[in-house]
Amino acid sequence: MNADGTELIQLQRDRFIKNWRKTSAGDKYPRYKNVKAGFEQEFSGYLDFVKKQGIGSVNVNQCEVTYVNHIVSGNGWTTHSDADLVFSCWSQPPEDSPGRAEEISFQASFIIYDDCDSSVGRLHANMQSAYLSSGAKEVFVLNLTARGQIGSGTEFFDRGRYAIVKSFKSLTTPAMHKIWGLGE
Repeated sequence: MNADGTELIQLQRDRFIKNWRKTSAGDKYPRYKNVKAGFEQEFSGYLDFVKKQGIGSVNVNQCEVTYVNHIVSGNGWTTHSDADLVFSCWSQPPEDSPGRAEEISFQASFIIYDDCDSSVGRLHANMQSAYLSSGAKEVFVLNLTARGQIGSGTEFFDRGRYAIVKSFKSLTTPAMHKIWGLGE
C-alpha cells in the first residue's frame, strides 16, 4: 500500500492486481494513464523479481479493468425512482401500474471486439441503487468491468478502458452528460 492508502498491490497465486481507491473526500482520481503507468512499473518490478528468484515464468492469460462509478443524487436526479433521468437503458413503467421503481439494479454483458471484429473480451455492466454510508443521499453504483486478452501481455488494458468509457456514455443520458461536462 502506498503512504496515503489510495493505491495498493494485491498478489495472489494467479493474479497481480493494482487498485486505486478514494479514502477521503479530497482524494482526486489520478486518471487512467497515471494508474496504468503505475501498474506497468509495479508489474515490471514483479516480473524482474520472479526472474531473479528463479520462481518460474509469468504467463498473462487475462487482463481486467474496472471502473466503479458512484452517481450521487442531487444534480439532475433526486431519488432512485429517477433512474430514467440517469440511465438511457431504463424506462419507468406507467405510474398507475406498477408505479415508479423504489430500488433498481441491472446487469448486462457485451462482447469487446478488436480492429478485425474478433472477440477479445467482455464488458460487464452492473448497476445497483444504494445509499451513501451516511445514509442521507441516494446513489447509483455503476460498475463497468472489461475482461479479455490481446496477445500475450497487457495490451488489452487500453481496449478495455476504451470499451468502459464508450459504454458509460452509452448507458447514461445526454442530460447527465451535460451536467457532468462530458463531451465538452
